[in-house]
Amino acid sequence: MKPVLSRTIALLRTGDVEKAEALLQARLSSERNDPALTNALGVLRAFSGRYDEARELFEASLLTSRNKAKVLCNLGNLCLVNNDPEGALRYYAQAMEASFMAPEPRYNAARAYQEMGQFEKALQAILDYDDCRAFQRRLGIITFLTGLLAIAYVAALILH
Repeated sequence: MKPVLSRTIALLRTGDVEKAEALLQARLSSERNDPALTNALGVLRAFSGRYDEARELFEASLLTSRNKAKVLCNLGNLCLVNNDPEGALRYYAQAMEASFMAPEPRYNAARAYQEMGQFEKALQAILDYDDCRAFQRRLGIITFLTGLLAIAYVAALILH
């Protein structure tokens, strides 16, 4: 995580939204095309109830972001806040297409289905979320074990 985002989160934890927003805005003036900063500022604007500004920032971030799933989730969250669960589901579906490993759009889709009163679909989305998280944990363990095997192999080569 970028240091400026860590400082922003620290400011938010103390309740200083204005300082956090000023910090991001100042950094964006020098790093205008940074999608992570643009997305973070969009989150702050949405948090402050400035949804139109947040949408513009998310859409700008979407053009250059490598993590499109996160930005698409934020656009879906804006729809959900504005009582448009169908629109939110469209963004969450796009987020799932952008990153099949991202659990967040599945969780958010469950919230949207719940808002729509479609509880069976909400339950299925939560189950998909749990499956995705379990897969990520297994993948993490496999990656860790593969790393250990590689270290053991290199050590064996060095010792022989």
